[in-house]
Amino acid sequence: MKKFSIVLISFVLIAFAAIAVQYDSLDVIGNGSLVSFEKILKILPKTPFKQNGDWIIESPGNKTKFVLAKSENQVNENAGGQYALYLEFDIAPFLKAGLNPDKLPENIIAAKNAIVIGREFKIKKLETMFTEPGDTLAYLYQKILNSNRSAIGYHSALDHYGIDLGNGNMFEWAKDSKTNDKDIVFVLNPQPFIDAGVNPEKIDGWLYAKVPIMDAKGKKTEVFKILKPFNLD
Repeated sequence: MKKFSIVLISFVLIAFAAIAVQYDSLDVIGNGSLVSFEKILKILPKTPFKQNGDWIIESPGNKTKFVLAKSENQVNENAGGQYALYLEFDIAPFLKAGLNPDKLPENIIAAKNAIVIGREFKIKKLETMFTEPGDTLAYLYQKILNSNRSAIGYHSALDHYGIDLGNGNMFEWAKDSKTNDKDIVFVLNPQPFIDAGVNPEKIDGWLYAKVPIMDAKGKKTEVFKILKPFNLD
């Protein structure tokens, strides 16, 4: 009986290890997104920095930001915490293009000088790590990947990875900055802005264009987006 128990335990451990390795090796998008994210962080003109507990990625010119902010609505310690991931960008070009801030939906915040749009993520403790733990932005991204895998995607048309911020808004980055002239891209759903009076073709510094995507059924289609791309090389 003792011998049988040892054999059984060994089999379970081997099977568990095999499953773990298989999971990591099969998640090509997840693993690739982390590698490319770390590379993009290194070529940003301004190193991502921490401010009041929030991690901030700034675009060239510092007027467009991707923020990973500790939420005031914290969950228990075992869940690892809660973050608000959002885009923050200059409101002036949207006002000039016709924006009436009072007509924006509740999930889009229009402040005096900026528009903020994003979502909250609950983040679990990270048990299995791609790199060593630490208080770094790359490590926080690993936590997001581990806790919210469905929010990380790959956009084949632009050769980008991205984080889904809800309602058609995204932060994207190039899989390979050496072969891509759009290293980071801020992506907005135009409809709420159009409904609030914006002429999307007249937003200075932003592009209004059709973007090829795959729909829920795997069929190629095109949708309009408001885009702000940056070439970092």
